Amino acid sequence: MLRSRMLQLEQQALNANMNRHFIFNALNSIQYYINRQDRTAAN
Repeated sequence: MLRSRMLQLEQQALNANMNRHFIFNALNSIQYYINRQDRTAAN
């Protein structure tokens, strides 16, 4: 039971970290397209 809970919490922590990186990468890409003045790609 404790092992299962620890694995669940570890998975949640990994997912939170992945989500943070995904958001950073998405915003970084949008900024790149805005700087290129490519409104279609930025949207």
